[in-house]
Amino acid sequence: MSPATDVCGNRKIGSRNLDRPDNLANPRAVRRTFLFFLLIAGASLLWGLVWQTRSGRPPKERVVEGQIVDAQRGTPVSGAQIISDDGTGSPIGRTFSDPLGRFSFTKSAVSSGPSSFIVRAPGYAELRLNEDSPSIPRDRENIRSTTLRVELKQSSSEEHDRPDIVRDFRSGPVPSGQGADFRVYSLCSDPPDSVPKDYVVKSAQFNLAGDRRCNAWATCSEQSRTSKQICWQFSMQGHNECNLPFGHCSQAALSEGFLHVTYGFVAPESSPSKAQVVYIQFASTSQEKDAAQLCEAVIRQGYVCPPPVKLRGQFSPGLKWFDPHDEASAGELSVIATHTGVSSVLDTPKQENLSTRPVGAMEIWLNGPEK
Repeated sequence: MSPATDVCGNRKIGSRNLDRPDNLANPRAVRRTFLFFLLIAGASLLWGLVWQTRSGRPPKERVVEGQIVDAQRGTPVSGAQIISDDGTGSPIGRTFSDPLGRFSFTKSAVSSGPSSFIVRAPGYAELRLNEDSPSIPRDRENIRSTTLRVELKQSSSEEHDRPDIVRDFRSGPVPSGQGADFRVYSLCSDPPDSVPKDYVVKSAQFNLAGDRRCNAWATCSEQSRTSKQICWQFSMQGHNECNLPFGHCSQAALSEGFLHVTYGFVAPESSPSKAQVVYIQFASTSQEKDAAQLCEAVIRQGYVCPPPVKLRGQFSPGLKWFDPHDEASAGELSVIATHTGVSSVLDTPKQENLSTRPVGAMEIWLNGPEK
């Protein structure tokens, strides 16, 4: 064995081993290399877990925005109510469209399924949209926003197809005058308050049956007419021939008046006597009748009330108004609600601040357990 070799036969120069790589000869270098690769692998694994978590978890809030327009004209619809209802008990999201028909609000994104959006406005048919509709663009990787373009169809064309309502009224048998005298009577249709909403008197016919006929010893004429009620007057002469020495008959005889009235539907005016529109929402099927009766009551007072809707999310009951000009009307609505028998929780209207503050729009929220 030469001085330049070790016991294994490897060549050596001084203390260096020429047949083994230098990095293997240095334990510190080996440890540094191993730690470097371990750090890279750990960072890659951690980043993958973070990305997977972010991709599979919905954000806490999402933004819903868009524009409401008239389907025929393409003009903006202001004051339309937009409500989100996901059916999972999540809080309800709601706002109104501004004068340009635009709207925007944030809602919870913790629901297990897509939301449905309810859009309502006076004079338009209610519209429901599903968030999973392919026509609604959104961020497919992480649903952070939903953009809606809503085209509302006017409801008057459908409402004009409502059938006429026909009613008959009778005076009952009534006596004529005595002898040559006339006796006067009046026969009217139902009081205006009992006529169905959006219906008016379209036509009327009157006739007499029994002893006398119109224009034959009797007069028949229209006495008064309003959009909701019509009255006819009729008079009948007695039998003066019964005054003769040989007349064996009664000087008065019985006749009966018949009034046949047709009521026709008339679409609501585009500008009602009061500018306010009242939106009614309820949570329980047992309150559906109360909501309908309340809607009828506010309509009789000159307000506009789209059909109430049932919602499946969380909301607080109450009467809400948004513009200072509507405070007095909100108080009037509270009185109407109390007289209708709605819960006293509506006795104190509350003002709510919204980014879009609609003038003349108010809301009544009825809440209760399902029965």
